[in-house]
Amino acid sequence: IVVRDKSLQENIINGVEEQGTILGKTEKNLVAARLSSSKISELSAREGIRIGPLRLYKTLLDVSVTSINASVWWNNGFLGNTTVAIIDTGIDDTHPNLLNTSGGIVRTFYEQDFTDDNSTDDLNNHGTHVTGIVASSHPIYKGTAPGIGTLINAKGLNQLGEGNIVWLINAMDWAATEAPKTASVLSNSWGSCGNNDDNGESIEVHYIDSLI
Repeated sequence: IVVRDKSLQENIINGVEEQGTILGKTEKNLVAARLSSSKISELSAREGIRIGPLRLYKTLLDVSVTSINASVWWNNGFLGNTTVAIIDTGIDDTHPNLLNTSGGIVRTFYEQDFTDDNSTDDLNNHGTHVTGIVASSHPIYKGTAPGIGTLINAKGLNQLGEGNIVWLINAMDWAATEAPKTASVLSNSWGSCGNNDDNGESIEVHYIDSLI
């Protein structure tokens, strides 16, 4: 129920509670409730009130790749003939959707930890999630480049999903210049807290520019 006039919200809620069940409400003008058909008809007739079904929302993992028309590239043979480094919380290299490419070839993983976890394992799951977006070979939840044969796990964020600039720069530097097979693409799905980008003049930005 959307009550456009906030002054009516309390009155509406009181009326609903008498003839239905309040499931939740927002600070502003939205009320979720289970109502009888007669109460729905009554409220629908009132000015300034809009009623709609209570829809269930869920996570979606199969629309991002299609939204960028990745299949057009796949159909033309571009499945990921490159090496990608994931600068993140690590990668679960035993994950069934990451073990092999979409063509069934066993993937090669190069791994190095630069955090205080002392392990290349993904103890947070963010890095594995990001890697899935890049390279998952699942038939439905396929990554953008499912044919990538080599992934670099350059762990720069710890199990709390946090890291300092030294860890992250060391991770990027190793992946781009020192890994057994160096990366041509760096995936960096992280950012600093607050607005301290320094208008594009931060240490991080200058360092990444130096790698390109």
